[in-house]
Amino acid sequence: MSQEAERSRLVGELLRMGAMAEAQLEAALDAVARGDDDAARRVVEADAGIDRLELETSHDVMRLATQGPLAGDLRGILAALRIASDIERIG
Repeated sequence: MSQEAERSRLVGELLRMGAMAEAQLEAALDAVARGDDDAARRVVEADAGIDRLELETSHDVMRLATQGPLAGDLRGILAALRIASDIERIG
């Protein structure tokens, strides 16, 4: 897979993580508002999906970083790693 395709896939993963975290946050707020313990438990259990995506993203970032990116590319790649970590924490 080309480096550009890898970067595109990485962006897609970050967008998917963001959407998942947004859905998790909305579900958590709804569970709290309704006082629904079962819904809250499901939100906590669903966090594993975001955790898996963060791990995949970390692996993708390391693979891209070892392919000899230019300095500007490396900044973008490392920013993706940080974004993935932040999204995982939100989720």
